Amino acid sequence: AALPLYMLHQLEEHAGDRFRHAINAKFAGGREALTRRATFWINAGGVWIVDVVALWLAYHVDLAIGLLPIYLMGVNSLTHIAAAVADRAYNPGLWTAIGVFLPVSVWGAIEIGDGAAAGVGWQLIGLAFALAMHAAIMGYIRGQLGPSATA
Repeated sequence: AALPLYMLHQLEEHAGDRFRHAINAKFAGGREALTRRATFWINAGGVWIVDVVALWLAYHVDLAIGLLPIYLMGVNSLTHIAAAVADRAYNPGLWTAIGVFLPVSVWGAIEIGDGAAAGVGWQLIGLAFALAMHAAIMGYIRGQLGPSATA
């Protein structure tokens, strides 16, 4: 269910191109650091393809690999919630982050952890993967802004 749930979340985020505009306003001063093309590939490659591959590997290789999309949802939910708290405002994707991603990612980490006998190592791999994916997105946005954005 990870991929359909992510698609529901992406509908809330990207309807009307709201997420891309919000990111560009917040991190790029309104400049187009996050393009439509990049937004598509981040979602298609970083979510859809990753989820399909991870879920296929979870079925055929090791159920614990299913923690990758679960932690991707969990970290995503926490970034939306943290941004909303910091800004004291709604951000595109917040409601599905709170109502869908947070509970499903906690439940999924527990269920997969128990069902696959995935220990702390797999949990940490899932968390590290999700953090790296989100850091890569922020790195991309900062890279689009040029050297002055990292100073």
